[in-house]
Amino acid sequence: MKLAVCDENQEDRAKLRELIRDYGRKKEQTMELREFESVQPLLESDDWVQECRIVFLGISPKENGGLDAAKHLKDRYPDLYVILVSDHVKDAIDGYRVKAARFLMKDRLSDTLAQCLDEMIGEFGEIENKMRFSFVEGEYLLKVSDILYVETDRHKNVFYTAYASYRMYRKLDEIQEMLVPFGFVRAHRSFLVNMQYVKKISSYVLYLTGGTGVSMEISVPKSRYAYVKREFADYQKKHRTDYAGGGAFPENHKNGEEGNFVEYHSCKLYDKDFRPPYNK
Repeated sequence: MKLAVCDENQEDRAKLRELIRDYGRKKEQTMELREFESVQPLLESDDWVQECRIVFLGISPKENGGLDAAKHLKDRYPDLYVILVSDHVKDAIDGYRVKAARFLMKDRLSDTLAQCLDEMIGEFGEIENKMRFSFVEGEYLLKVSDILYVETDRHKNVFYTAYASYRMYRKLDEIQEMLVPFGFVRAHRSFLVNMQYVKKISSYVLYLTGGTGVSMEISVPKSRYAYVKREFADYQKKHRTDYAGGGAFPENHKNGEEGNFVEYHSCKLYDKDFRPPYNK
């Protein structure tokens, strides 16, 4: 998990750094941390902030732009968790105005930081498995775990779930980058597969199951076979499961040819549940 700490006080940054690293060690959680001594370099680090889950933002009389920076970050990155850290309890009131996720007193960080991170990570778990996609059929919020596989079909990429299919125009490579953190593997140049639904991989064939007896076989090229088997073995170790099934495969699926583009405008995480109607 990527985090940022922004505080003009070097000692305060060092304290936060050590507490965060200690939390990561105890929880066996990787914590990638970047520090900033003022808000301007933070605001200019767009690539890093986009990948961050949490920003700890120190507020002090000298750092007058701290609250403005918090508002700017939340306006620009709505899914970012901004945690205000201050010596003054009165700043907590301003925290509501700038939509901060939490407020922590600097003199109580040793007692409060671990609980704060526990709460944040718990909230991530509730929203993390849902994404908003812009498909040819319209904009939908989907559970990533409901996606069985993505298949290239001519110039489109088709997302298959147990209850519907959706089409996009954008490169499968880009979709792969987006979905790999959720347990997907590129089994074939035309197939991106959710390993949750992989039953086994044997003799250059990947066997998918939808959990209701309906199955599908995907040929795995020799050049990719060792990689796919290794990824699936690692997935099994992490999830301690043979396979999971949440429904049947769509009836009309077939092997397609490689395409070039997929339509995809934005992808955000939300905490609202939504299940689109079945697409005929």
